[in-house]
Amino acid sequence: MDAGYLQVAHLHGKGKVLIAVPSGKTPFEAWRPLTDDPLPSGYTYEGLHEWMVHSKSYAETAWKDAEQWNDPTSAVLRPGETVTYGIEFMVAESLQDIEPALKNLRKARCCGYTSICSVPRDVNAKLFLKYPKDVKSMIVEPEGAIEFKDAGTKEQGPENI
Repeated sequence: MDAGYLQVAHLHGKGKVLIAVPSGKTPFEAWRPLTDDPLPSGYTYEGLHEWMVHSKSYAETAWKDAEQWNDPTSAVLRPGETVTYGIEFMVAESLQDIEPALKNLRKARCCGYTSICSVPRDVNAKLFLKYPKDVKSMIVEPEGAIEFKDAGTKEQGPENI
């Protein structure tokens, strides 16, 4: 959602990295492969995808049997109403420069070390939240799956590990 971002990097891991972040109140609710992409997918080309701000229509139809990571939403505009969504693009000089670039934007981001995407039940993992504001609440789904404890705040964070 609001802490999501997209990075596009070379397979060899060298060179500049394109970063896309939500602008204003634009959520990153879902990521959808565009299956009508005529180019062949493979390990060097993953195809085209869509950044979805609202995903309720897909969650109720094509994705109805899948568990959604974020609660699907929709928006209905009445005559005269407007809504603005946007995505900001920036360039990091390298993969190592992504974190400092996001920090400069003051965007919320969660960092698992080392590269934790999913945590097996028998692993004691650490997740670092980097955000310039106080955290008011945290929700875990499914409830009770993760326990949190405040390890305090440090000026020198995980980006210096």
